[in-house]
Amino acid sequence: CQRRRDNAGETVMEEKHVTSERGKSRPYKDFSYYNAAEELKDILDVEDIKNVVLAGQSAGGFVAQSFYKKYADMVEGIFTSRVK
Repeated sequence: CQRRRDNAGETVMEEKHVTSERGKSRPYKDFSYYNAAEELKDILDVEDIKNVVLAGQSAGGFVAQSFYKKYADMVEGIFTSRVK
């Protein structure tokens, strides 16, 4: 998803894909943990969040690790679960 501020300064989220039924979401083009981490960074930038504690389970743990690898200076802590 992409977030931006509208004219009133409110956060607006624009979906890249929408899930209409469970398991039937549109394909995520060019998915990688690195790309997902970049999207997380975009959201944090729009929200003006400078430091984070990341938590991720399973695939989310890989996203958290990818984010940490590139933006370690922003990460105050990281917790992962069920990451093999």
